[in-house]
Order: sequence, then C-alpha cells, then structure tokens
Amino acid sequence: RRSSDLEIRGFASAVAAIYHGLTERKVNVHLPGGDLLIQWKDNTSPVLMTGPATEVFRGEVKIER
Repeated sequence: RRSSDLEIRGFASAVAAIYHGLTERKVNVHLPGGDLLIQWKDNTSPVLMTGPATEVFRGEVKIER
C-alpha cells in the first residue's frame, strides 16, 4: 500500500526528532489511520516504520505464454 501524506509527515517528524535528540530512538506516532512505530537504531542504520496496512486493490492478471 502507498503511504499517505500524513504517514510520510509523521515519519519525517519522528526521524527529525530522533536525529536532534528530542526523543528516544523508538517512537509511536499517532495518526488518524492508526499508530506508526518508528525505530532508528543509530544514524547509520535503516529507519523502520511499522503500522497498520489495508487492502487498497484486488484483481487478477491473466498471463499468456
């Protein structure tokens, strides 16, 4: 699923706060679509974002050979 603008802003805000030492390296961001858990072990590690996912599309593809 694609991230919404709110999720992206929440993610960016959490990373900025962590980077500047304003919060711990594990943060819950509360958004209307559900909470996001942002984790950043250290400045050289990837940032992890965990949260709810919803189905936005269902379909079938016919592959002919």
